[in-house]
Amino acid sequence: MTATDPLDLEAIKARVAAATPGPWWSDESDMCWRLHGVMGRIPPQLDGAIPEQIMNKQILKAAKKGTTQAEYWPEPADADFITHAREDVPALVAEVEKLRRGGKELGKIIDFMGDLIKDAYLRGAHDPIGAVQMLGNALAEVLESEGGLSVAEFSRVQWALDAREADEELRLREEDERRRAEVSRSLAETTPGGAR
Repeated sequence: MTATDPLDLEAIKARVAAATPGPWWSDESDMCWRLHGVMGRIPPQLDGAIPEQIMNKQILKAAKKGTTQAEYWPEPADADFITHAREDVPALVAEVEKLRRGGKELGKIIDFMGDLIKDAYLRGAHDPIGAVQMLGNALAEVLESEGGLSVAEFSRVQWALDAREADEELRLREEDERRRAEVSRSLAETTPGGAR
C-alpha cells in the first residue's frame, strides 16, 4: 500500500478479527519482555463472589539475556504503541468509516443546498424574503442531520440570514415608499391644480 492508495477497511477489519482479543498488555523482567492478550473469559461465579476471570494468552516473548537476539525487545514507547494497537486500530477503522459516511452525506447535503440556492435565486426575483426563509429552513434540516452543523454554526448562519432578511425588508419598504412618492408626484403633476 502506498500513501495514495485508499485504505482497505475490510482487510484491516479481517486482521483485527483474526488477532488475539484485547485488551493487550505487556510486562517485563530482567530476563524478557512479553506481550499478552485475552485467550478467554470465565464469567463471574457465585453471584459475583468470584469475579470474572481473564485467561491470559502470551502473544510475544522477547528475551533480554542468554540469546544472541537479546537486544531486540521493544523500547517503552514502542511497547506502549504495540499494546494499545489492539484498541487503537479498531477505533481508527470506526472513525474512518464514520468520516466516509459523513463525506457521502455531506455531498448529498451540498447537492441539496445547491438545488435550494438555485430555486431561491429563481424565486428571489419575485419573493426574495421567501427565498431567504426557504434557505433558513433548509439549514435547519441540515442541523438535524447526522454530521450537520453545530448549534453555534447554525446560530451564526441563522443570524446572517435574519440580518439579510431584515435588510431585504428595509430595501423593499424603501422601494415601496419611493414608488408611492413617485405616484404621488405623478398624480400631483397630472391633477388639475396640482403642483408643477
